[in-house]
Amino acid sequence: MERFKIFPRQQRKDESLRQFWNALTGMAARCQFGEQTESLVMDAFIQNMNNRNVQERICTEPKESPNEAIRFAIAFEEGK
Repeated sequence: MERFKIFPRQQRKDESLRQFWNALTGMAARCQFGEQTESLVMDAFIQNMNNRNVQERICTEPKESPNEAIRFAIAFEEGK
């Protein structure tokens, strides 16, 4: 059932990107996605975040790994 919950999960208005990422990774841990976990979580994260500026930057500026893209998004939101 967790697989059906993770993909439509939207970032909440009072939720930071870090909190949103942690929620998605927690959900994914129960899904048994295997080797695709990191990539699927990143797709859900980018698709369902509220910050369109961060979303656009992640999609237009290539990152070497999903973890690098996530760190970039969180740092961008936190103003670092």
